[in-house]
Amino acid sequence: MIMGCLRTGCLDDALKLFYEMPVRDAICWNAMIKGCLDCGDLMMVEELSDEMPEPSVVSWTTTIDGFF
Repeated sequence: MIMGCLRTGCLDDALKLFYEMPVRDAICWNAMIKGCLDCGDLMMVEELSDEMPEPSVVSWTTTIDGFF
């Protein structure tokens, strides 16, 4: 559902679903980071990166790639 919202540019809906999830794995975090980058919301990317409990190499690479 989150990916569907992100693909259609509904970032607010995706974020709402994301924050309502009881458990968020690395795939969910990375999807949200990539979706925010695709929508141009760099502030949210930074916020998500800071909130992510255990960032992976994929998370860092995605985040850094979006800022350049």
